[in-house]
Amino acid sequence: MRFKYILPVALITSMLSSCVDKISEGLGLFNKEKTPSVSIITAPQIMFDEIIYALDNKDAEHLKNLFAPNALAQSPDIDEQIDEIMGFYRGRLVSNESFSSGSGSSHRKNGRYIYLTISPNIRELKTDEASYSLRFFAVLVDEETPNSVGLWSIRLGFKDKAEVSECRVEVDYPGRSQDRFDYTEWRESLYEDMSLDELLDSAATYMREHPELIPKNAVII
Repeated sequence: MRFKYILPVALITSMLSSCVDKISEGLGLFNKEKTPSVSIITAPQIMFDEIIYALDNKDAEHLKNLFAPNALAQSPDIDEQIDEIMGFYRGRLVSNESFSSGSGSSHRKNGRYIYLTISPNIRELKTDEASYSLRFFAVLVDEETPNSVGLWSIRLGFKDKAEVSECRVEVDYPGRSQDRFDYTEWRESLYEDMSLDELLDSAATYMREHPELIPKNAVII
């Protein structure tokens, strides 16, 4: 038996508005050409893996290449900072706690990111020799200033009962000239590439996947 939810358009709009972030995660990973876009879900892990690869293998050049061109241009002592963190980090990664994208900024247009930053915080990662904390800041997308894309900061903290210390590779991030988020513009363009049928289908799919959000008085036929 096939079930259909008969819901007023206003109610569907309200549901979409209240769950817009979750829907965007599900649908917003693709732009209007249906090609993959940057994913805020997977990007932090990818960047983390690259940082740890460089530290585990004492690969200073690999770590340097992760930094944004503009960051490198603004930091004449970046090589010294990287050498210092290489010596600060001991052993090879054994385990780390889970983490999310942390705080950051984003701006989307036509269903894709045109500006996106992340700042994950890993409270504990263990090597075969020591325990650390790790926090980094990266610009993932900046269509206005492409040379700002990349790492800007790594903060590695050493955790021990008798000692707590920190080593940084860090360049001051200047932000961008249009850092203010325009919510009205974002909402106006959020679904502009979707027809009414596509919008309703997306809403119905989302509701099927999240039955707990269906109002108790919804009519089911």
